[in-house]
Amino acid sequence: FIFFRDDFLVEMPMFLWALSLIPVSIAVMRQSGVSRVWSFKFAAVIFFLPIVLMQAVTNKDHLGLNVALIAGLLFLAEFIQHKQYIMIVMAATALGLMVGYKIAAPIYVLIALLMFSAILWARHRALLKDKQALKKMIKSLSLSVIVALIVGGYWYLRNLMLYGRLTGAYRSRLDETGERVARETGVVEVLFEKADYSGFFQTLLSDFLPRTFDYQSFYGADLVSISGFGPQFAAFGLLAMLIAILAFFSSRLRQQPIFLLSSVVILLFPALMLFNYDANTYRLLSFFPMVLIAYAGVQLYDHQWLKNSWVSKMTSGMIVVCIAWSGLTLLPPHYTNMLRFKAYLSLDHDSRTAANYTSWFIRPRPSFYRIMDAVPVNEPIAHVASRLLNFSGGETLDTWKYLYMDRHWKRKTYSLHLPLYFECQENGECIPKPALKLFLKENKVSLLSSCKTNRCLTLHDDALIEVLPGLYYFLGNG
Repeated sequence: FIFFRDDFLVEMPMFLWALSLIPVSIAVMRQSGVSRVWSFKFAAVIFFLPIVLMQAVTNKDHLGLNVALIAGLLFLAEFIQHKQYIMIVMAATALGLMVGYKIAAPIYVLIALLMFSAILWARHRALLKDKQALKKMIKSLSLSVIVALIVGGYWYLRNLMLYGRLTGAYRSRLDETGERVARETGVVEVLFEKADYSGFFQTLLSDFLPRTFDYQSFYGADLVSISGFGPQFAAFGLLAMLIAILAFFSSRLRQQPIFLLSSVVILLFPALMLFNYDANTYRLLSFFPMVLIAYAGVQLYDHQWLKNSWVSKMTSGMIVVCIAWSGLTLLPPHYTNMLRFKAYLSLDHDSRTAANYTSWFIRPRPSFYRIMDAVPVNEPIAHVASRLLNFSGGETLDTWKYLYMDRHWKRKTYSLHLPLYFECQENGECIPKPALKLFLKENKVSLLSSCKTNRCLTLHDDALIEVLPGLYYFLGNG
């Protein structure tokens, strides 16, 4: 967008990350000795995971986060195996990309580095006693830290400069005057505030299998009530998960290069459940089926089961079935998909906006969102932007602003903090305060949206004409 001043490529990064998952998956299995043919087969079934296909056509960051994690672990495993110091720098580049994507990423890095250090100590502790080797290691680690900071540190530095803390506006709130108030607690305190120790095992165990078999809800990239792991995880990943847990107690399995990857995802899964669990948590977890299906391929090949004709045919058949099932299941227009993409491309050039592309947002939400393309880009709009009854994600000034934007993001939008401009009852009936009319006049705004996500306030004022549910025209500008 910065270069083209156009959001037509806004989904492309995740699509490219999805494509990169194929060579990364192949490299993971080839590193552990799997043949080229079987590596390609398992990489294909990993690519066709429903969670990958759905997130590949969105601007969500989870796919990039997890593919970068796997790439980073792949480079670290390569260093453990061959002691090539450049691999540490390559791993830092991948992990730096990952850290730059999301505030939750440091948890990934912490677990990855703990397991890497443990395996390195177990296999190469003599290396750390060799002065020459230790000197190379320190140089590589120093360079790696610099690379990781350059690649992933921009947003943290920006947060530090603007907000005085690494997490920026995260977990802040708005006071009655509309000013942002930061929490006084730090990152560690917030992390432990979010931890749910009492219901951890109950939630993990009772939620895991129903989600794994994906029968509770239709597919959507937010993965509410489902996992998006598809039948390939049930076919290959579940048993691989048990073997990966047992690998902690098996010296033979711990010697496999893929052990670093499998051990990290086995530890990371409950860690995210403990500190970051909500209805949408599974959208973070695409690393789990990616690595464990690859792990299944490694174990099947390593134990020579794939040399058996029947096992080989059954495995190939299951891969074909899983790929076909994933493709056919995702075709109905529940979310962004190829059918929706075809309709999107049929729109006029200036109507190809992010809001139009995301049918999940447009379809069940207020109808006036669909006519925003007909509104001239020089016509500003004000919208209610504070939480009321319908949205549990906290108070913010600019949530879902993209729905009001044209594809070049030229339209001016104004966020209205609810307590400043409206007096509302619990049922969503509101009377505008004098400050609202003053604001609309001063900024020459005639269009007003009373909607926050999928719920609209009902406004009562003679100066506001309801054009469509949730969309009002202000008469005070003449």
